[in-house]
Amino acid sequence: ELIARITGFEGKFVWDTSQPDGQPRRAVDGSRAAAAFGWKPAVSLEEGIKQTVEWCEANWDQLTDYAVAGERG
Repeated sequence: ELIARITGFEGKFVWDTSQPDGQPRRAVDGSRAAAAFGWKPAVSLEEGIKQTVEWCEANWDQLTDYAVAGERG
């Protein structure tokens, strides 16, 4: 839903309730890195997604050229 909001997606979500509903366990816990190294993320998840979407939009032609070239071998 966050990605949909950031990208302006206005379609309908259709959830397949026969499939698992999420990650079975948490893979990363940033609190341990913060405690051990004083590390904290430079940007929020939302800001990171916004930056990624903006980069993809600005580089879309290169991305699609790369994908098509990869399909051709």
